[in-house]
Formats: sequence, C-alpha cells, structure tokens
Amino acid sequence: MLRVIRRRNRFEASSIGAVSVYPCIGGRDDEAGKHLHAVLEGLPPGKVPIRALHIGDPKPDDAERGWFQGPGFWLERDPVEEGASLRNERFLPMNSV
Repeated sequence: MLRVIRRRNRFEASSIGAVSVYPCIGGRDDEAGKHLHAVLEGLPPGKVPIRALHIGDPKPDDAERGWFQGPGFWLERDPVEEGASLRNERFLPMNSV
C-alpha cells in the first residue's frame, strides 16, 4: 500500500505495508501485478524504496530515478546508499517482464 502526499504539482510516495486486494472485474491488471510481484520479490517487508509517484510515462532521463512503471504511472525510488545492492532497485518498465 502506498501513502501518497500531493505537494503542489508533485506527489511524494512511500510504502506503508502490504495489502491484499480481492479480485474484481476491471479492478486489476494481471500483467502489471506479475511485474510488481517480480520487483518486490526478495525485499524485506516495509523496505520498498519508493520516493514519489509520477503520472504518465517516464522520460528517457528518468531511468536513474525510476523503480517501477505501471500503466499510466511510474514510481521514483529512494537514492541508493553507497555500497548498497541495486538488486530490485533498478527501474523495470512494464515491457521488461
């Protein structure tokens, strides 16, 4: 689950924990769900490196800041600490999974 705060023309975002969603017609995107599962795999609970929510598609120069891209949005990651592993902290556009 994301906590999103609008700050004028931008959105700050952070993970506030896991959530389960009951299936409903048109409420879920199976491809996006599989993709999100792939990027979350191996991360400890509550350690999702999200900094901001962006509406629309990322620009080419956003690849360094991107963590996840879904249909019509992308999530900016927290900066990687020096010496930290980049596993699961790389930008994964929808068409890469």
